Amino acid sequence: MPKDALGHGSNPKGTHAAGIVKLPKLARVHPGVLDAIRKNPGGFSVNPKHGTAPDKGYMVSLPGRTKMLKSTELAGPRGKQIVGDFVRQNSDVLSKPGAHLGGWTDKATGITHLDISHNIVDRNRAIRSGVKRNQIAIWDVKKQREIKTGGSGG
Repeated sequence: MPKDALGHGSNPKGTHAAGIVKLPKLARVHPGVLDAIRKNPGGFSVNPKHGTAPDKGYMVSLPGRTKMLKSTELAGPRGKQIVGDFVRQNSDVLSKPGAHLGGWTDKATGITHLDISHNIVDRNRAIRSGVKRNQIAIWDVKKQREIKTGGSGG
């Protein structure tokens, strides 16, 4: 099989022999995202494409998509880079409807849990999703409170 200019095996039409997997990507992170995070250090949910926060529904985190860091890191000079890198690493799920960049800070440890969460409008469905995802709690956006779901968060 012939090699292209980068040394990849290619067919005569120039596509890789194994095929190309097209993953959805976010073109950019809205400039208001970091402001939203910094204004709400205790907890936040924001759409990375539009910089908007949901005003209803329930936020349920997606397991395996959490980055833990010192709360001061997002407020510091590397905050923009940290958020941009995290969004790019998780663009496959953040590009889907209902997905948000979320986070909360554990006051006892000062650790911020940066994660991906889904906004689910139906309360019962959100609770079931929280239980299924082993969440400690989900977040009621309108009432601004946790709803315990009995999980360990692991």
